[in-house]
Amino acid sequence: MLQDEQQTTSRSLAGLPRLVKVLSPLESMGDRRDLAHAVAAWILDTVAVGCRVHLAEQDSWRTVVDMGGLEPPEHEIVSRVIDSGRPEIVTVTTSDVSWVVLPLKGNEASLGALSVAIEGPAEQIEGASLRDLGRVAAGLASAIIEATAHERANQISQTLQKSLLPPALSVGSWFDLAARYVPGTADLRIGGDWYDSQLMTDGTVALAVGDVAGHGVEAAAQMGELRTAMAALRMVRSGPDDLISVVHRLTSELGYFATAVCVRLDPTGNLLWASAGHLPPLVAHEDGQAELLETHQSPPLGTGYTGLVPMNRYRLDSGDTLLLYTDGLIERRDVGLDTSLEQLVDRISGRTWTSTTELVDEVIRNCDQSDYTGDDIAVLAARWNDQDLTARRFRPSR
Repeated sequence: MLQDEQQTTSRSLAGLPRLVKVLSPLESMGDRRDLAHAVAAWILDTVAVGCRVHLAEQDSWRTVVDMGGLEPPEHEIVSRVIDSGRPEIVTVTTSDVSWVVLPLKGNEASLGALSVAIEGPAEQIEGASLRDLGRVAAGLASAIIEATAHERANQISQTLQKSLLPPALSVGSWFDLAARYVPGTADLRIGGDWYDSQLMTDGTVALAVGDVAGHGVEAAAQMGELRTAMAALRMVRSGPDDLISVVHRLTSELGYFATAVCVRLDPTGNLLWASAGHLPPLVAHEDGQAELLETHQSPPLGTGYTGLVPMNRYRLDSGDTLLLYTDGLIERRDVGLDTSLEQLVDRISGRTWTSTTELVDEVIRNCDQSDYTGDDIAVLAARWNDQDLTARRFRPSR
């Protein structure tokens, strides 16, 4: 009994001024529902025995929070408060609880309603307490407006990001490609990571993965500019090393920092690549082994480098899969780069991959989210299939 009395005392209207003070600097906590749940939990812990949040959606409203397990206020009352913008108090005689139903007001339209259940009759809710509850509702409404704007900005930025990435990957009879882009946790969920592929007139397929430093619209715009420039330069530059050399000069003039790796794969399995400060390519062999390719590289783009760009060479076996990626895939807090790369090799080793799609999905899914740095991720996988070898393998004996 004493415990119940203590709980009732801790959840009293006397706690309203403290709650208003806590909620006054409230900032967005993700989407509207997450925000409503957080605020309702504070209210329930401080002054109330029940709390409900109703959010308007188009021409109706929906209950997104229901805490306390109490008989709710009548549907008509909640609707009337949402429509009128004026609070109402109603006592539920069966449970000796009074519901204070407060409007959540937006700039031009109602956002919904906040219902707070207080023990006792409505008469105990004085004017000062009602004003304080109104301030709580106003703080929640303001945060919901901010969260809604944040959600819309996320949608716009993700649409922009998708428009800057290639709409489709190249298709060929002797190779299979798959790619994934995962947005980071920056405010606008948009960054400078990209991937690209292009069929060349000499019969090879060109691949590229890169990372422009920074996040936000500026980094995405620079990424789009760099990806487009590299796609155009491939048509007039003979090899990845020559391409990277030109892009070094270009980025120095434009004034931004990036890493990139450019690859050419031909129908016989020959691999050529040049890297500007980027992470080394990885090969997943058909027998389940995996290895990082030793890479000689130039400094990152935008550093003013004017020297020679090393060319790297490797010969794939039929069924081998090349994996290109950005640092968001491997970087983890308090883990060194070499260790992170070894962990990536370990994740890929020991099993065979039925497709490039399976491989990229698995490496993304197996990221340790507890140590995730919040950076965006771009991954591109290319499997080479020796058609002549396949034909010899399955040619019936005479």
